[in-house]
This record gives sequence, C-alpha cells and structure tokens, in this order.
Amino acid sequence: MGVPLFNLGLLDEQSAVAYLLEKTKDGRQPAEDDNLRARAIAHDLGYLALALEQAAAYINALHSSFAEYQQHWANMRDRILEFHDAMDTPYPFSVA
Repeated sequence: MGVPLFNLGLLDEQSAVAYLLEKTKDGRQPAEDDNLRARAIAHDLGYLALALEQAAAYINALHSSFAEYQQHWANMRDRILEFHDAMDTPYPFSVA
C-alpha cells in the first residue's frame, strides 16, 4: 500500500501571476513592480499551484511585499529544499 500519485499540471505564467496578485491583494504591501515580481516568484516556484498558495499565505500572514518574499526565499531556498524527515512522510523530497 503506497501513497496514491496524482499527475497535476503546472499553471501557465499568466494564471500564476494573476493568482498571486489576486490572492495577496489585501495582505501584501503593494509596490509599483508587483506584476514583475509576481512573475519572477511564479517562475522561481515552478508555476506549482501549492507552492504559489504557500507563498501567498506567507506574504499575507506577514503583510510583506513581493520583494521581501523574494529575499526570504533566496535566503532560505537551499535550507528548505534540503529538509526532509522520513518519519514524517514517505515522499522522498521536502518539496516537489
């Protein structure tokens, strides 16, 4: 008995950017370059819906800007990707 696998597609760039902008519109610190930064974040996160949802939640929870999120992700990316506890999940990676 294993974990069922589901093949989920990626969001296209336009949908990913629109999602980030809409999902964070009431929680983020707005800036003139929000569209450009949302596009960069979507690219950095591979257009993965769950990753975009988590980014939006982080931005909203801290009322941060896209620029602040980008800096945090740049500083923590390697640490986040390296984390994995086999006792928590049989999935072999920390994130997709």
